[in-house]
Amino acid sequence: MLQSLYFDWGSGVVAGDTGILWQNRGAAFSLDPTSPNAYAPGKRPFYTLNPGMALKDGRPHLLYGTQGADGQPQTLSLILSLLIDHGLDPLDALSQPRFLLGKTFSDATDSLKIEENVGDAVVDRLSAMGHAVSRIDAFSQLGGQAGVIRISQDGQIVGAHDPRSDGGATGI
Repeated sequence: MLQSLYFDWGSGVVAGDTGILWQNRGAAFSLDPTSPNAYAPGKRPFYTLNPGMALKDGRPHLLYGTQGADGQPQTLSLILSLLIDHGLDPLDALSQPRFLLGKTFSDATDSLKIEENVGDAVVDRLSAMGHAVSRIDAFSQLGGQAGVIRISQDGQIVGAHDPRSDGGATGI
């Protein structure tokens, strides 16, 4: 199940007395008729949600997703690399330091935001290469709030949720 509000508090409007916030994905439409996101019949606004599924031998092997606005493709690529290229289990992959290149809702600069627990040597090397590096807190929510499910060949399922948020993985 995936629930998306867009912006930090969605529309800011609660549905009656349910406590459920209305989403505001329509905020991504533009009133400029020349914009690719122009408000018009049949159009869909820019949308960043992109959960993934990686197959192994033609069968689902990894199910993964995150929130995180424009950083989602970066977070998901990193997690997928940690799972496949580096052989980490889901929780270890989710616990590694992350980065975000570009603007966020809270920071309009195009700097390379990187979690401080990546270490000084990495930050120094990136800076020496010409990157404008901004350190962010370890386990910052700017790095996304991901979840991963891994299904092994024998059918065993392992799930984990990001230590950057209050979610969880539960088997039923």
